[in-house]
Amino acid sequence: MDKGKIKELVQSHFKDIEEWGGGKNYRTYHSFAIADICDRIAKEEQIKVDEDALFLASVSHDLRKDEVVFCGLVIYKLERYKEIDVITSEYLGNFYKELNLDIDLLDKAARIVTEKDNGHPEYIESSILFDADELVNFGHAGVWRHFSFQGYLKNTMLDAMNNWFRSGKDSQLEVMRNLKFDFSKKLAKQRIERCDKFYTLLKQEVECRD
Repeated sequence: MDKGKIKELVQSHFKDIEEWGGGKNYRTYHSFAIADICDRIAKEEQIKVDEDALFLASVSHDLRKDEVVFCGLVIYKLERYKEIDVITSEYLGNFYKELNLDIDLLDKAARIVTEKDNGHPEYIESSILFDADELVNFGHAGVWRHFSFQGYLKNTMLDAMNNWFRSGKDSQLEVMRNLKFDFSKKLAKQRIERCDKFYTLLKQEVECRD
């Protein structure tokens, strides 16, 4: 399987698409970052996985986001937003048709994606993908997404900063508790602590207490 070519196709697919939270080409970063996180979870937890299927599922799980793009911008709150989480082997086969990928690989990758939010998925790879899809929003990369989203909402920097203290931190702690793997929880905790330090220092700086 040519991972480089797969990444090229995914990057081209999301080219010039913007998001409220993340800006231009965020979905490309998101997809590739999740592939890296999935690989790390599997290694840290010493889980034997189908590496090709997990990689393909990771970089492909959001391909249908282009179906909720208007004027170049992903719209999060459409009624059918959750529908696009369903990926079929036929969809993947068509998207990657020039690569002539094995049908069993396509079918497994599609199942991994579609069952990601299932409490009892058929494949362990779905649980790994679930954690990775949450973890990508933690840490300093999540700070960028938060501030860019607040900018689109026309909120102030202070609004964005104070959101962490009002509800942002508690929200991430709740997500952390629902992660599937011990390593995922450990990484989430580290990233929350880094963000807490960042926002605390930023608040001191803004209030001229640094």
